[in-house]
Amino acid sequence: MIRKLSAALFAFGLLGAAPAPDWRPLDPENLLVIDTTKGRIIVEMAPDMAPQSVARVKLLAREGVYDGLQFHRVIEGFVNQTGNPNNKDGGVS
Repeated sequence: MIRKLSAALFAFGLLGAAPAPDWRPLDPENLLVIDTTKGRIIVEMAPDMAPQSVARVKLLAREGVYDGLQFHRVIEGFVNQTGNPNNKDGGVS
């Protein structure tokens, strides 16, 4: 019984020593930082998975295309949905 208890405590101790989910170093060049009136949103882009999309988002962000854009739907950890950047006044897209 004591052996099983010791083994269980040892196993739980190893779990505490496991790296956090965000253990890998982040590349600042692939972080999209969005400041809103409700707080900051940080998006980690993956150029190894979508190189053309990441390059395009970086270009448009640097040109200010997304400045002032409204968010229509935000679900934490899942989706941030915006509208048409050519229609920032909230009218029909």
